[in-house]
Order: sequence, then C-alpha cells, then structure tokens
Amino acid sequence: MTLTHANFNDVARQTAQQLAEHFTDWTPPRFFLHCRGGFDLNGLFDDPPQTLPLKALAEFPETPDADGSTPQLLYGNCHELSVLVQTGSWRLADGHGLLPELLPIAIARAAGISNAVFIDCALSLNPDLKAGHWGMLTDFINGFAFSPLDGLHHLLDHPFPNLAETLNQFQNSEIINALGGIGETPMLCTFLGRPGFHLFTPAEIKVAHAQGADFIGHDLPLLLTFAHAMGLRVSSLVLAGAQVAPGEHAHRLGHQDFLETAHFRSSQLTRAMRHAFAEIEHRPQDESETAAVPTETCSSDAPDADELLAASIRRAATRTSPLSIYLKK
Repeated sequence: MTLTHANFNDVARQTAQQLAEHFTDWTPPRFFLHCRGGFDLNGLFDDPPQTLPLKALAEFPETPDADGSTPQLLYGNCHELSVLVQTGSWRLADGHGLLPELLPIAIARAAGISNAVFIDCALSLNPDLKAGHWGMLTDFINGFAFSPLDGLHHLLDHPFPNLAETLNQFQNSEIINALGGIGETPMLCTFLGRPGFHLFTPAEIKVAHAQGADFIGHDLPLLLTFAHAMGLRVSSLVLAGAQVAPGEHAHRLGHQDFLETAHFRSSQLTRAMRHAFAEIEHRPQDESETAAVPTETCSSDAPDADELLAASIRRAATRTSPLSIYLKK
C-alpha cells in the first residue's frame, strides 16, 4: 500500500496490529523511545529485545538512513514495563517524504502508547553546553517552511494544537531526576530545527543563536510537534555532539564526531531511561502534576527539577539565573 495523507491513519492502525502479531508476548507498551543513529541501547531492556526492521514493512523505505543505520523497532521489558523503541530514523532530506518519518509515531499511538521520549544529538551553540553534555528541551523552533501537520489535520481531535504545551513538565522532571541520580544534570534548552543534512555555516549559527537556540539540528521539532498533536506526552533529551560558539568556524567537525559522542554517552542514557520509565509509571501524571526530586539526587537547599521547569520555559543564559548551580563549570 502506498502511504498517503489520505490513508495514513489506516496504515498506522494496520501496522500496529502487525506489531501485535509479530512480537511474542505482546502487551501494549507503556513507552515509545525514539533514538537517532549513534546511540547504543545495550542494557536498556531486562532481556535481549525482539527486533523488527522497519524496511520489512511495506510502507517504509528499504534504504538505510543518513547515519548508516537500518531503522528498526525493538520490543521488550524495561523494569518489567513493556517498551517500544525505534532506533535509527529517516529524515525528510532522505527524499522519501515526511510520512515515513512520522508513521512510527502514529503506529505507537495506535498501539495504545501514551508516553514518548525523543533522543537526538545536535550541535551546541551554548558555551556552557559542551560536547557530551545533555540538554532537556523546554522549547523548540521549527525552522522548516511548513508544519508536519499539513495534510494530516483530519487525524487530530483538535486541528489547532497548542504547541506551548508540547513538552510535558511531569515527564521532563522524572527524566531530569533520573539523570541526576547518575550524576548528570541536563540544562534546560531550546532546539532549532533546519532542513538538510549539512553542518551549519557561521552565518546560520549566528542567526540560530540570535533566535535563542541552544542547539541547532534537523527534523526533531517536526517529530515533537506531530507526537504532541497525536496526543502523546512528549519529552526530548538532546546530546551535544559538538560545540561551536557564534562567530566560530566548524571546519574540522564531521558527522562522525556526533555519532561517536552519542555512542560514548549511551550508557548514561540507558541507565537514566530505565530509572525514569519506572518512576513515571509508578507516579502517573494524573495523580501528581509534579514529581519530587529524590533526596539522594540533590542537596536539600537546591531547587528541584519541577521548580526549575516551572520558573522558566528555557534556561537563562547568565550565571545570575536561579539555574546557575546547574551550569557546567
């Protein structure tokens, strides 16, 4: 079946049913985790996960993505919670159109998943956000000339979703707490997405910085917008694959630098996600709008993750900010 805007929802439902038939001991997953290439998720699951290359499904391209990965779905248990993971992802610039990139999100929603976490690796524009450091997105800028919802509004309960509510504070808090538990405190950040695969020119970096972006990357804002519009609770962690300050040149940077940084920090990611999934499931949002930071993860006189998120939609740039204790030295 050729994937179109008209049959997009039907394809998503049919493919969700295929997953239930393909994976043994299937139960509706509690979480959908979307990871770009470079991240190694060994250790995330309680036991080796079941796999399904997306190219085995007729609606997806057969070619690898630009990272050299073969996008696939992993299914298994994480702290005895069923989890569906996508590793690798085609981008719009691959030439297959946007729909194959969005379809796994729609499949996850059709499978009954309500929580989604997106992991990416991008270029840091922030002098305090050095290569290998994590950022928790609290805002993003769609630098594309269109919305991922174009042509798909018929799928939505509300065709004009409020994107100010895209990134879920409760879920963000638990992920921040989980990273804090392994000694890593992500900065609250804004991400600018732009078309293409290229690394960016000095002028593009300068413009992105002027727009308030801490990261500049590619398709992530399209995925976040679509997932939120589909009714998922959305969070996103972004790893600084490299760092370039405004006015600097990135002549020596290559995409391999980003892949290597992602691989190097993968163990942090899997440890944090295992803990975060368990905490989010244990304390669902409708029972508690905010989550307390475990006492062992921060000092009693430091603001917790919820206070930080509530105080500012994005991290202030100066060390006089209430978030200054979280700035990397």
